[in-house]
Formats: sequence, structure tokens, C-alpha cells
Amino acid sequence: MSLIITKAGLLALSAAETSGAKLQATHMAVGDGSGQPPEHTNASTALVNEVWRGALDAITLREDGQTESGQAVEFRAHIPMTTGGWYIREVAIYADDVLLAIGAHPVMWKPSPDDPTKLEHTIYAPVVFGNAATLALTIDPSKVLATQQAVDEAVAAHNVSPNAHGNVFKALDDHIGDQNDPHATLPPGGDPGQTIIKQTDGGLAWGAVAGMPVGALLFSTTGTPLPGTVAVNVKQKFTLGTYPQLEAWVRSCGGYLATEAEWDAEAAAQEGSCGKYCLTDTHIILPCYRHYFSAAQNGAAGKAAGDWAGDAIRNLTGELKSSTSPNSLFPSLRDTASATG
Repeated sequence: MSLIITKAGLLALSAAETSGAKLQATHMAVGDGSGQPPEHTNASTALVNEVWRGALDAITLREDGQTESGQAVEFRAHIPMTTGGWYIREVAIYADDVLLAIGAHPVMWKPSPDDPTKLEHTIYAPVVFGNAATLALTIDPSKVLATQQAVDEAVAAHNVSPNAHGNVFKALDDHIGDQNDPHATLPPGGDPGQTIIKQTDGGLAWGAVAGMPVGALLFSTTGTPLPGTVAVNVKQKFTLGTYPQLEAWVRSCGGYLATEAEWDAEAAAQEGSCGKYCLTDTHIILPCYRHYFSAAQNGAAGKAAGDWAGDAIRNLTGELKSSTSPNSLFPSLRDTASATG
């Protein structure tokens, strides 16, 4: 595509050369040719049907534009995505109100702002001048429209620059890292391990969640492990890290066995029961209680009803009945003081 200098444009260029001033191109206009490819000549005075006009973005000498006829100068303008809904078939360059050059443009559809396929379009329109020195190669930067891509790139560069917002980023980082309730939303007081509990009146207060602490033993009449527990009536062996709270509690208490062989030996000596945890290099083994029962009446070997007894209960005569099922003894794995699973 190359535009033709109009008669009006030649007169303006001649006047500029005579006066020593430079002619300033200012705008580009596009038209749809009223539905047909136009056939413009140097006698054309306007586009067949202008649909958009905007300020020029740039005016440059084309490095490959030197010909026998003169020097090719390229005019650039971009049509934003906020306008459209028409075909581009013709282009014109204006120096204020003077039609400097005009010509056909390859047919192209410019989508409307409501079209799902939104599009910005930059037009590069070359014009060959016999004496390009009479043409100003500068533009008014205050009238240049930036493309959406240029805006996005500039904003992205601005946002990642450590100097773009002064101390705002640092203040935000400090605020996020503040562990002392920067918004003053927590009630005062509270002890380590306590949690915030919503009160019946809707307020907040520090407190401990009711329940069994980690490591405590509890019994279930259904024989099914309760939430946060695991059965200890069989040898339970877990990879370290499976129950980190229970593991931490065992380490803090001390007295645990160091090898699985030690645990097995103690369990063998007590017909399958071992009352100690075991922490190896890779696993935690829970205690195993196979012969624990509840006393069912007063006077049984000096035990009161509800007391726990070991193998001595076998000295009782008569039929032995347990008030718990065979799979009813579980340790708590849940630190209910912090209400975590």
C-alpha cells in the first residue's frame, strides 16, 4: 500500500518549501469506500466515506524507501478497540485541514467494541515525497494514543518496580508479616494453646476446646475408633510424620522404647500387651492393651465398680464379661486444646 500525494498536498508542500517552514502532518483518516474499493487520484478531495480519524502516532523515514521518485515517509496511527464495526478500504493523511495524501487500503474488518473478537489495529501508510525535507518528521506527543499492549506492558513494568510506589510495598509486607494482630481484632489475654471461641452473645473469647488431649486413652463401647483416635488393642505401627502431634507428645514425655525389638520383647512377656510407645528411626509404635477390663461390682479383689484392672481380674470365679468390646481402647491423636485434627 502506498498513498498518492494530492494536488492540495503538493500546493501545501510547495508553499512550505518557499517559506522555509516544514509542513506538519497531523492526522490519519480511514473509510469504508461505501462498500466498494475506491479508486483515488491526486484530484481526490476526501475519502469516499470516512469512518474514523485520529492523531498520528509517528512519522518516520523508511530505510528502504529511497527511490528514483523520492524518499518514502511512513505515517503510523492506531485504531483503538473502542471503535469499529466497519471495513477499512481507504486511508488519508491530513496536515490539519489539508488532505496531504490518499489511497486504497487492503480490505479489513475492524470489529466493534461489542464484538467478542475485539481488535486494535495499527496502520502504516507510506507516501513517497520528492523533497521529504519540506515535511516535519515530528508529532505532538500529547495527542499520541498508546496501544493496549503498550499500556499493559508499561503497567506491568511499573508494578514490579521496587521504586514505583516508594515504601508502599515494604509497608504492605510488614503488615502481612505482623503476628501481633495489626487490625486489633483479637480479644486481649489468652494462654498458649488456647483458641478463639465464639460466645453465645456473638462475641469472641479465648478458651480451650473440650476433649481428650493428645496421648490420653479413652474407651468406646462401639469398638469403633472415635474421631481423632486409633485403636491400641493390636500392634499399631505408623511411619513417622503420620501423627505429628502424638509423636511430639511422646518425645516430650520421654521413656519410650528405642527399638521395635524392645517393644516386641515387652509385648511377648505380657501376652501381647506393651504399655510403652516406641520411636524408631522411621516409625512410631503405639502401646498395645489386650487384657484391660472394667470391674463390674464392688469387692472384686478390692476393686470398686468402674476401676480398671489388669490380669489379676482372672482370679475371679464365674463367667467373665467385659463391659467393653474387644476393640474398644484408643489413644487420642488430637490436640483438642488447639482444635486441630
